[in-house]
Amino acid sequence: MYKTKDISKAELKALAIKNQDEIVALTGSELDPVQAWEVIKQASDNFTKSDLKAQEADELLFEMLHPDEKSNTGEIYTMSDGFQWKLSSKAEAKKRFIADKEVYGIDRDTETEALIESKEDLGRFEEFGVEHKNNDVKRKPKKAANKKTASSKETIRIQEKERARALSLLELELLIAA
Repeated sequence: MYKTKDISKAELKALAIKNQDEIVALTGSELDPVQAWEVIKQASDNFTKSDLKAQEADELLFEMLHPDEKSNTGEIYTMSDGFQWKLSSKAEAKKRFIADKEVYGIDRDTETEALIESKEDLGRFEEFGVEHKNNDVKRKPKKAANKKTASSKETIRIQEKERARALSLLELELLIAA
């Protein structure tokens, strides 16, 4: 039920929080992963009680600790034309690339994909997948539009900022509720 239940305080202390200055501007204090974990632990009665806010905060904290392990790993994603992809984590995509196995970067917004052909390609995408075995649609995958590295970095920065803000807000709500 709680993914951070067995996380050590040393792991939490080692977590580098990006954009602390923005977090301070939004919340008035720095985000402390150990304190956030303690709030989750307390709100869930030592990870035994189901608490929606604590579970949301737990999920966000886990994502911060393991950014490459997306919860959609193994999920089957179907594009509008019916073509299906079995999604995988960035870590799994990197392993497949190193082993010279086919893996694609997936962009759900534009419904495009691109064969990962270099380490730089791994950095351009957040979602990855392999062709699903049950594809009825036979087509060659479309190449993704050339993404600008700067815009990808900007997107990542915005997503990190949103995650940090969401975690801070959940932490504040938990502190208020306690």
